[in-house]
Amino acid sequence: MYPIDTYAMARIRQEELLRQAECARLLRTARLQAKSNWRLRQQYANWLGTHMVKWGQKLEQFGTGKELQPSSAPRRR
Repeated sequence: MYPIDTYAMARIRQEELLRQAECARLLRTARLQAKSNWRLRQQYANWLGTHMVKWGQKLEQFGTGKELQPSSAPRRR
């Protein structure tokens, strides 16, 4: 092989490796972003679920006892 051909092949190979590395970097960045978004959604879902349970428990307590239910009689002072 001629030296000029070897140099051209090496340059082409180097460009190909750079393209592959760039694709790998973009893919890694996209995966990290997706994972980060999933964590945020999971934290929000946990918060919402906890508060819904608390609100449901308060509603259940509100309707169980006569002393907890509002009466139509005027309040005593």
